Amino acid sequence: MPVRKDYPDPLSGWAKLRNLWARDPSIDWGALGLLTYLTSHRDEFEVRLDVIYRARASKRHKIDRWLAELEQHGYLRRETKRVNGVVVGTVWHLLDPYANDPDVA
Repeated sequence: MPVRKDYPDPLSGWAKLRNLWARDPSIDWGALGLLTYLTSHRDEFEVRLDVIYRARASKRHKIDRWLAELEQHGYLRRETKRVNGVVVGTVWHLLDPYANDPDVA
C-alpha cells in the first residue's frame, strides 16, 4: 500500500528555484525577479501580460525586456495557440536552460 500524507506539502507555499538560476550572471536582477514570480505559481496557472504588468510597479518596457531576456537565455518559451487561424492564447513554457548540460549538477 502507498504512503499517504494527510498534511499539506510544507514547500507548497514556496517558490522553487534552482540555485544555478539564482546565480546566473547572464540574466539581470529584474529578469530573475520575474522568473521567480512565474515559478511561484502552480502548474497550469493562467499567465496574462496585463496581470504581470499590474503585479508590480515596474514599467511595461522593462517587463517586456525581462521576458525577452528570459527567452533569449532559455528560461522561457511562449507558444501562440491558434484555432482556425485565430489566436486564442499563449502557453508559457518555463524551461531549465541547464537541463541537458552534463557539466552542471
